[in-house]
Amino acid sequence: MGTVRNALLAVLGVDAALVTAGLVGYPAFLDQRGSVAYLVEPIALLAVYAVVVFAATRSLSADRARVLRVAALVGVALGVLEMVNISVETFAGLSGATNLATTAPLILGPFLIWSVVAGWAARATGSLRLGLLAAVWCAMVTMMIGVTYGFALALAAPGRLAQDLANDPDYLRSGWTDLRAFVLANSFDNGFTHLLGGLLVASVVGLVGSLVGTRLARRRRPRLDRPDAAAR
Repeated sequence: MGTVRNALLAVLGVDAALVTAGLVGYPAFLDQRGSVAYLVEPIALLAVYAVVVFAATRSLSADRARVLRVAALVGVALGVLEMVNISVETFAGLSGATNLATTAPLILGPFLIWSVVAGWAARATGSLRLGLLAAVWCAMVTMMIGVTYGFALALAAPGRLAQDLANDPDYLRSGWTDLRAFVLANSFDNGFTHLLGGLLVASVVGLVGSLVGTRLARRRRPRLDRPDAAAR
């Protein structure tokens, strides 16, 4: 698990570096009202993620190591799906029902899979806590990959994002006069909401999946008061 932990911490470090690069590359960002909050929020969540990574990998039983490893692999696959979703939203130019039909499965699909991962872990180990951890861990990996891609996109293609945000209601209501600065703010805010939302949603769907998984685990165990169980 040391390799997985180090990889996740490296991704978190890259995310922090991308936020810093955005600020260094366009210091006028700080001239906009409320810009500091947009900067602090994702950094704070990245720090929370780092704490969770250390805490989850500090003391590992065989069951926990297996659960975290599988959850991380699923999270990587879902992270690639998140990158596809971001790319579709940014470059496909879809709108209305077409956009909803295309992106909704990409957004909602990971929620279902986080719950399934939790159910698998809880059933395999008989532990509600490990089931919940599996969902949260899987969500963290998913969102870290998606957020890294989103931050990189804001730095690599600010002009393309500016085109999409020029008439965005949030930009028009913000009172900001610098569209490029708003592109960074939007990216930082999306990163924050994805990181936070991942933890919150995974906690809910993970609990549901874990409850189902532990129930299935109890059904799988033979009852000692049954004659056929005693015979074994």
